[in-house]
This record gives sequence, C-alpha cells and structure tokens, in this order.
Amino acid sequence: MTQVTAQVVLRAPDGSSVLDAAEPPTAETVERYRPNAETFEKAGRRLAELGFRVGDRGASGLTVSGEPKLFERVFSTTLDARGEGEGVAPSWEATRPVIIPDDLASFVAGVVFPIAPIFLGERERGKEVGPSD
Repeated sequence: MTQVTAQVVLRAPDGSSVLDAAEPPTAETVERYRPNAETFEKAGRRLAELGFRVGDRGASGLTVSGEPKLFERVFSTTLDARGEGEGVAPSWEATRPVIIPDDLASFVAGVVFPIAPIFLGERERGKEVGPSD
C-alpha cells in the first residue's frame, strides 16, 4: 500500500502561519507563527477522524500520512509520484492546488509535500563516484 507523507501547516492564534512569512523564519521570528496546543489538538483529532495517520508535531504543524486517494479526496487535488526508481522513495507533488476544507480552514493553513532526499551511493547515474585513479 502506497503511503504519502506531508506536513500540515497550522495557524498561529492570530490566524497567520509560517506560509505567510515574507522571509524564512529565524529563531527570533518563528514564535509568531507557532500554533497553540489547542490548535495542535483540534487539527490532529480532525485529521485522524478523516483517516490520516497523525505523526510528529513540529514547530509549525503536524506530519501526517495516508494513501494518495485520501489526500486527493480530502484536499480536492491530484497527486503525482515523482522520482520513483529502484531503491528511491517517490516524492509526491500536487498537480492541482490543495484546497483546505472548511472544517479544517480555521486551524490549517496549508499542506506541503516534501521532496524525498536522494542519497548517493557508490554510483551516480551510472558513473563511479569517488576519487579518480
């Protein structure tokens, strides 16, 4: 069963989120975008009710996972697997804008699908990697 993992970005008490930041947040500014405990609780509970597996809590949101069709149904989007290959986990990309449902919109600002890292082993695109002889 294929699973998608995403970061659900939550709103701070004033309704803003890290997605609203004009510049990348720093240690000095990240607090203004931090959701409160009640927001984490409500979002986690509702996302679980919708069928997502709710994982770790970060500074600005929750990690969730579920089948691609679940994300597509809940967030009115379509997902496309990118970068699949032998030994490589796919990254998922929303090919239509993600729409936050009304029952989540008061505490969810957005959904971000991370790009899976590529770990280079002994070979990169068929070429040896390492010191040359």
